[in-house]
Amino acid sequence: MKKTGQALAGFFSLTFASALVAYCLIFPVWIYGVLYDRTSAGPGFFRYGLFAPFRDFPISSFATVIIVLALSLCVIVVPRLSSFFSLRCVLLGAVSLAVSIASCLAVYIFAHDVYKDAIAIKGLVLNELAARQSIRAGLMQRGEVPDVAYYRFLDKERVSSLYTQIEPVWLDTQKVITDSSSESGKVTVGGKTLGGEVGGNQTSQMQRTSEASSGTVEKKSRSLMKYAFEQKGAQLYSDASVWWFYSALSVADDAYHKSKPVEGFVTTIPLNRTEITESLLSVLPGGPQDTTWQAPETPRNELRNREWAKILENELTNLPEFIFVTGDFRISTSPALLLVHDFDGPDYKLGINREKFEPVQFYVTFPPNTTSPDLTSGLQKLTVFGKVVHGLDRNGTVAVRAIAVY
Repeated sequence: MKKTGQALAGFFSLTFASALVAYCLIFPVWIYGVLYDRTSAGPGFFRYGLFAPFRDFPISSFATVIIVLALSLCVIVVPRLSSFFSLRCVLLGAVSLAVSIASCLAVYIFAHDVYKDAIAIKGLVLNELAARQSIRAGLMQRGEVPDVAYYRFLDKERVSSLYTQIEPVWLDTQKVITDSSSESGKVTVGGKTLGGEVGGNQTSQMQRTSEASSGTVEKKSRSLMKYAFEQKGAQLYSDASVWWFYSALSVADDAYHKSKPVEGFVTTIPLNRTEITESLLSVLPGGPQDTTWQAPETPRNELRNREWAKILENELTNLPEFIFVTGDFRISTSPALLLVHDFDGPDYKLGINREKFEPVQFYVTFPPNTTSPDLTSGLQKLTVFGKVVHGLDRNGTVAVRAIAVY
């Protein structure tokens, strides 16, 4: 039994040294990070690099594991192999230790610059991803649901009626998200993360659900607006210039980032020179070493080739069920309350080709006999959430029935 144990010890010490040498040659950045810079490497780095061979070379890696297991079994079963490893156990252990130390020193000396490059590339990739996310967040703000402190008008009956039509599955999803945020000690409201009290069991969750179902009309209104934005495709419109800006920004973003898919390694440190190059090219396409990526049409040509007048006309003609309209509104109370917002002027030129676009106005109507002390004659800067009565007609008007004005 002692002889078998010594044989296995000698065999596995040699196997460990061989595996370490292989990792030092193939993934030197990982070895350097594990041994000398665990803090900068970040969480998940050890596991990510340890299983890298099985991710990058699955067939060879699994075959190697099977061969090692088979050889270890032979060391136990075959007397000649068992004697060889048991008699040389100390020698094999010393040689394996020396090889391991030499490999680690070589990584420290020769892989330091590679590791610095990997850290720099990781920062570059994360900054690029953050920039893309910022652009997309800016685009999403077109329909972001606000926290409304005071409504100048709220159709309470309509809100209550529409609230009952919201899909229960969506409401349950919002409840789960809210509960999860509460349990982690944070709650996200209007894009801002606020600290919260940790806690909540099944009873308190049911209580919160019951309270949400019987909440105020204002809370139901915000849920309805969020539902309209997330599930019904509601958009926010202010004026034609803003519409053009966000549309052009979206086109430019798509044109610049039509490259290879961003791989998983961009969230951690690249493990070797190959991954450093791939990480760099994934966010900076068209580099001198990238022979597969084809540059898309430049954003300016893309913007010039689009018929923006037709695109805008088609969008305003086929509006979603709910929309937001924000900006300056002319208020009329005779014969009935009416808000009018100018989407563009009579001489507006749209797009990079300066296409002429006919004037468009949003007419916001209210239920009969509606009056509001906050909506009197004059000009006010408002935001309207409403249901589309009809899209763009021949007179250049879009009719919206107001649900909430703030």
